Amino acid sequence: MIEWSLSAQKQFYSVGPNHVCFWDLNNFQGGILKPKACTFGIGQEKVTQLCAASGLSDNMYTGGLNGNIYWWNKGSLKNNVQAHNGPIQCIRFISELHEGKPTIITGGSDKVVCFFDPVTLTSLRQITVDSVPRSVDFSKFLLIGLRNGNILEYDIVKSVKEVIMQSHHDGELWAGCVIEDYNVFVTAADDNKILMFDMDSKKCV
Repeated sequence: MIEWSLSAQKQFYSVGPNHVCFWDLNNFQGGILKPKACTFGIGQEKVTQLCAASGLSDNMYTGGLNGNIYWWNKGSLKNNVQAHNGPIQCIRFISELHEGKPTIITGGSDKVVCFFDPVTLTSLRQITVDSVPRSVDFSKFLLIGLRNGNILEYDIVKSVKEVIMQSHHDGELWAGCVIEDYNVFVTAADDNKILMFDMDSKKCV
């Protein structure tokens, strides 16, 4: 995957199996764009990176298959810490979240969403969810997209979480049936689930 830099319009990172690369479109010459391979440092094992998030001041953060957060600056590794017991599936940098300060949010295969200080990489808060987080974002509330097809809304002030959308996941939707007498419709899919939705509230019941 790629993540564009918040600091410079023509710079981005790419991450994947055992690599992190820093790209600068200003270096596009002769129809060829060559990346700068980021170095893990002496004695550091190369680790597959699954996700990336751009921070401020040319910083970039990536989530490793080993559960570590990696902090990069213009292609050089600044630090890394253990964040999850298992792969980090998603990572997001929020400029103002925890007490109005910049915060890194991660979601791991251990079904935990974590908050980290982007400078010290110290843990600030953890939220346990009932499925693997695959995406996270924040506006007024924290939104967490889960592996089971649900979207979870979390109020970081009140520490209250609510499922605001449910759906199927993995595969095709095979059946749908409207039950007019009860104002509901029923669906079935490859995920071996049968779900019933209220047509007025448009929520799974």
